Amino acid sequence: MLRYASIDVETTGLDPHRNQVLEIAVVVETDWGTAVEDLPFLRLVLRHEHVFASWRALEMNARLFRGEVDASGDLVARHPPGPAAHHLLTFLRDQFGYGVGRGERVTAAGKNFATFDKLFLERLPGWPRGVFRHRVLDPVTLWVDSDDGVPPDLETCLDRANLKPSGPHTALGDARDVIRLIRAGLNYA
Repeated sequence: MLRYASIDVETTGLDPHRNQVLEIAVVVETDWGTAVEDLPFLRLVLRHEHVFASWRALEMNARLFRGEVDASGDLVARHPPGPAAHHLLTFLRDQFGYGVGRGERVTAAGKNFATFDKLFLERLPGWPRGVFRHRVLDPVTLWVDSDDGVPPDLETCLDRANLKPSGPHTALGDARDVIRLIRAGLNYA
């Protein structure tokens, strides 16, 4: 079975050279028989001393600035970018083997991962080169329609797959929805 990491990041804007990562979520596909909510995951919320953001990004991610509470009622831990990169790399090594970042690579999945999320992750302090394979699973390829003028967004893909979003727009919800879309598109739902 193909093991992959569904990864989503929320950022302060669209430019990886000027904007910052606010939230990272990774969900690892380990077994098609396991409920998506039960798959191994990591969620990190980053804190920055100074934030460089677009108004749209501030609006979309306001919950991250207000201080979010998790299901247990605890305030979500916030990590500086350097330690966040370390936590993420450790999680990926635990899931895929300790060669990750040292020659072995992770297959990533995500909507726009190769052209967006990966670029932001690679700018995290301490992030090594060569963590991800150059081939990426993008669920849009499974849900594109011949009438589409542009690739559909995640919400349109979910609608075409007859799936409801995992919840409000969050990195973890989007990472889980990518796995759900891949499973449905490959008939493993």
